[in-house]
Amino acid sequence: MTTPTAISDLGPTVARLLAAAGINEPHPLLSKLDQGEDNTLYVTTVADQDLVVRVRRGLTDRYAVAAWASRTLSNARVPVARVLGVTEGVAVETRCPGGPLASARSTTARPAGKDVEVAVEAGRLLRRIHTVPVIGFGKLDLTGHGHGGTPHDWLVAHRIGHATDNDLTVLLTRVHQVIRHHAASLSGAPTRLLHGDWKAAHIIAADGEITGVVDLESARGGHPLADVAGWSLREHPALTDALIHGYASPDWDTATAVTLTLLRLRIAAALLRYHLDHQDTANAQLRVRQLRADLHDLTAGRPRTTPRATAHAPTLMPPASPVKGDR
Repeated sequence: MTTPTAISDLGPTVARLLAAAGINEPHPLLSKLDQGEDNTLYVTTVADQDLVVRVRRGLTDRYAVAAWASRTLSNARVPVARVLGVTEGVAVETRCPGGPLASARSTTARPAGKDVEVAVEAGRLLRRIHTVPVIGFGKLDLTGHGHGGTPHDWLVAHRIGHATDNDLTVLLTRVHQVIRHHAASLSGAPTRLLHGDWKAAHIIAADGEITGVVDLESARGGHPLADVAGWSLREHPALTDALIHGYASPDWDTATAVTLTLLRLRIAAALLRYHLDHQDTANAQLRVRQLRADLHDLTAGRPRTTPRATAHAPTLMPPASPVKGDR
């Protein structure tokens, strides 16, 4: 089967998926949502139940893995979108009431108090997600088994990449060296279920309460703090502080700060390659600043639990090296 590309082609596919789930009532026409980075999203209502239809944009999808993660997290008492059916390139799931954490739509404004409170609750939910053990590391298969080894293996497997800018090559080489030097600190770390793309846009809330966690296609096995590190690279510092407060405590020790810094270096380097591939100069510049700041802090013996460089706060570092497209 090929992925439907026109909204008129989706109707029969959605009807088949719903029928397989025991829902045979007709549904109104699909309406397109102006959301979603990796998927095209549509909404409809069946039997007084609001639904979301996801259609892949890339060549592959991981909707079946998302369905496994949805069932697993629901059993762990995490509010999630319930996947009703999947086929090649299409998934139908329940729609969580409300909208994404509001600050996900703003890169400059300080989060409102209610958003900070939601982020605290998101931290508590994330801690609950990380109580779920998985076998193996990395991307999960349809039974929840990872294909890799350990978080340590993932950390040291960091690729220098294909940067054509000499300054970036030097930077990424240094990142690789520092990661390998400190990687032993992650030996023996537990492998837990990760959301894999934990950010404010994937936290749905209504009236200050989280109604669901969405976008589970990136679920994987890994070091539990990787989700915290990924969030901190992209969100406002106030939301990161709130997430950490809900997740554990703001008084993490130096060893935790080292771990979070290593994970941020690994994730930021991967994001940098992604931004360069997509000619996203602004975000590539941000990742360079973050890499340089974390490298400086770690090698100076002052690792931080939260990044000094974000889109919302300047660093005290010299200007970042230019990235391709910025000259």
